[in-house]
Amino acid sequence: MILNKKLEELFNALELETDYDTQYKILRIVDMVISVLTKFK
Repeated sequence: MILNKKLEELFNALELETDYDTQYKILRIVDMVISVLTKFK
């Protein structure tokens, strides 16, 4: 599924990111994607 692939990409980006503001933005997007995924399951 597209959203699962996006989550994988986001977690990879989060692992490499050192800036806390950018990490926070990535985590917010992860939260939104997970929220969408749970609505469809």
